[in-house]
Amino acid sequence: MTAGGGKGANQAVAAARLGIPTKIVGRVGNDSFGQQLLTSLQTANVDTTGVVVDENIHTGVAVIAVDARGENSIIVVPGANHSINNTDVERLRNLLSDATALLLQLEIPLEFAMSAAKVVQKMGVKVILDPAPMPVNFPNDFYGLIDIITPNESPRYLSEANGGHNPDTSIHIVLLRY
Repeated sequence: MTAGGGKGANQAVAAARLGIPTKIVGRVGNDSFGQQLLTSLQTANVDTTGVVVDENIHTGVAVIAVDARGENSIIVVPGANHSINNTDVERLRNLLSDATALLLQLEIPLEFAMSAAKVVQKMGVKVILDPAPMPVNFPNDFYGLIDIITPNESPRYLSEANGGHNPDTSIHIVLLRY
């Protein structure tokens, strides 16, 4: 089975299905996976004018395997979205001037996720972060840019970001930053 997706695309489709006018900013390759993803987003009423079709790199793909216990393993081959840069962040600023929230995830380079959060925060836009995949070197100053954090498995992500300390302490540290 092949389906368009990725955390950002899935977030955009979910918001659009709730009737929220939704725009997405990102990159896809000039290939069948990129075209399939754009078509899927457009069918879900997601505005894709902020998506660049990159001629120089493939669309990222992920293979998801589920074992008998229902646990999944994901193999990711990063692609065009890993080429996001300051030009994309500037497009974000221009496209989201009327936005109330930015749904952000970490399947793009961390420095540009953080740059995007800084840009929209200055615009008065709320930042909602799905912190996956959570890097070991997650910068503590990123927390100050996040209004809502939505870990998808457990507080383990927050613990890893807090140097391996107790997850309850990590959650407390995040809450204190608001």
